[in-house]
Amino acid sequence: MRLWRIKSKKVVVVVVVVVLVVVVVVVVVVAVVVVELVVIVGYKKVVVVVVVVVVVVVVVVVVVEVAVVVVVLFGFLSFNGTKGIHQSFINYTLYKETMPV
Repeated sequence: MRLWRIKSKKVVVVVVVVVLVVVVVVVVVVAVVVVELVVIVGYKKVVVVVVVVVVVVVVVVVVVEVAVVVVVLFGFLSFNGTKGIHQSFINYTLYKETMPV
């Protein structure tokens, strides 16, 4: 149990660092895109584009964060010996991706 606590603290630190890096990169990219768009197409058109870009970026960041957390959690489950849960999650994910919408 003690080992798991130490590892989980490291995981929390890694997740926080990854999320912070992703957020910083996203903010920089959005800032650069907005400045270039203002220069190229003008102010009024940029407002609509910025709203769309912000929505897309928020969705991407949320998906990345959820993916990191899921990988970390299920990675730990499999590392701690409950490989069945990990494998069933992978099987479910693969099955879900191949299902017709």
